[in-house]
Amino acid sequence: MRYCYFIFGTFLISTPVLATTYEVVATDTVNDGIIFSSDTQIVHGIVNNFIIEGTQNILDYGKVYNNTISGVQNIYYDGSAFDTLAQNATINIYSGGLSNNLTAQNSNINLYSGAKLTADTILQNSFLYVYDNNQLDNLILDNATVINNQEQNLNIANLSGNGNFVIKTKLSDVDANLLNINTGSGNFGLKLLDTSTDFDVPDKINILPKNSQNQETFYLVGNQMDIGAKKYVLEQNNNFWYLQETLNYTDTALIAKDTYATLSSVLYSHLDNIYNRMGEFRFNQNSGIWIRGLGKKLKFELNQNTKTDIDILGFQIGTDYKLSVGKLGISGAYTDSEQKFKLAGKGWGKTYSVSLYATFLNQKDAYLDIVGTYYRHHQKLKTFTPSAFAIHAKYNLNAYSFSAQLGHRLKFNRGYFVEPQIQGLYMNIDNIFYKTNLNTPIKGYGLDSTMIRTGLMFGKTWQNFAQTHILFDIIKEFDTKSKIKVASTLFNEKLDGTFFKLSGGFDVLINQKSKAFINIATMFGNDNVKIPIEANLGLKWEF
Repeated sequence: MRYCYFIFGTFLISTPVLATTYEVVATDTVNDGIIFSSDTQIVHGIVNNFIIEGTQNILDYGKVYNNTISGVQNIYYDGSAFDTLAQNATINIYSGGLSNNLTAQNSNINLYSGAKLTADTILQNSFLYVYDNNQLDNLILDNATVINNQEQNLNIANLSGNGNFVIKTKLSDVDANLLNINTGSGNFGLKLLDTSTDFDVPDKINILPKNSQNQETFYLVGNQMDIGAKKYVLEQNNNFWYLQETLNYTDTALIAKDTYATLSSVLYSHLDNIYNRMGEFRFNQNSGIWIRGLGKKLKFELNQNTKTDIDILGFQIGTDYKLSVGKLGISGAYTDSEQKFKLAGKGWGKTYSVSLYATFLNQKDAYLDIVGTYYRHHQKLKTFTPSAFAIHAKYNLNAYSFSAQLGHRLKFNRGYFVEPQIQGLYMNIDNIFYKTNLNTPIKGYGLDSTMIRTGLMFGKTWQNFAQTHILFDIIKEFDTKSKIKVASTLFNEKLDGTFFKLSGGFDVLINQKSKAFINIATMFGNDNVKIPIEANLGLKWEF
């Protein structure tokens, strides 16, 4: 059983603690006690020299003096706390509440609209969260952080020590008053989080007035900060601390550019399986159902000296039927892609597609293949500011493609064959518009890709139970330009050019109704795009 001791006038009362809530009424003065971790004290009167391990609520002209808080202290309208020591505690000061002479050690302090911190506020390894345009008398930081969450100015009569200020603000609206400091000394880091939507931002932004009599100095945590698509550094002159634009782009802007520019290559992965399937389907007289898994690695070197690697895994399932005039099929696919960048950040994509495909074969083994595909892509991005603040964004888009292929299989003795091919493909990717969690607008202006592929396949059929092949392709991609605008900065990327692709594979009969497939490929010859490895394998069951 626990005991709590109270002194009323000259009488000492020892009483067992049986309840969890204690109320000090307006006419009472309570001295020297403990509120344990599971208990609550409600203060309307006066409380002196208490240890609060649980929760203390101060309201209606309640006053507490010389309290030590290791739990939670809530100061409501007309409540006051004087000479408080907070140790590993949470202090919430609401509108109309006041804390005078607060020392916080390893604690979190929340200062809401209309609340007051007066006299000395000493923060040691602690966090002060400010939710409105508040006034602080004497703020002393010792490895502490002040976080302004409401894009309001913070007024400090006197500032000293060392620590950081995290300030969320619309820098397009700033007029040199993020912090108003009357007198100051010490060294302070700034983590500025820009939430502007109007990006007509000058290359120089005054953010803090500089008082020649003050001794405080400031620096940017991470040495730079992000505004729109550009990085800024902190400079000073006789009158102001100001942000100066650099020539460097933000990681967020470059990753947004790279992700959108390389998207067509992710979508093309859904077509590879279909054409591999059609290569077997057109010379087989039976209808069936098939499933294939795929894996692919892509490497890109893009403008602004950025590098992107994409790993793709997925599967595709389809069914096809023999018709009187040809063969028709439908398939659905899903791929999961992970984008890795030279910069600080990552991307994750999920792509779904539905394809209709058909092949027509004449008696001389010449053929026409046609494929139409609809894609739905979901993209997520995560990057970081120079001060290590996480930037998140996501968007969805639609795309479609249409392709046609002509080929002719020339058969020779002992099952050998040669197969020249030519293919044309067109893909269209939607416009996009999205914002990051810091409100940075990003717009993609759509993407068209046109490709022509010529190929020559060499293969052998092994007595109708297996087939092997090697295929060499020359691929020419035309006018594949992507434009993406981050804030007011427009980026252009161009991925067209000539590529060479070498692939090989085989299919083998498992039994009279099923076959297995495998195909491995690599693409090279272009400085911007490479495919070190691509593989797919699968099974087919005949009806």
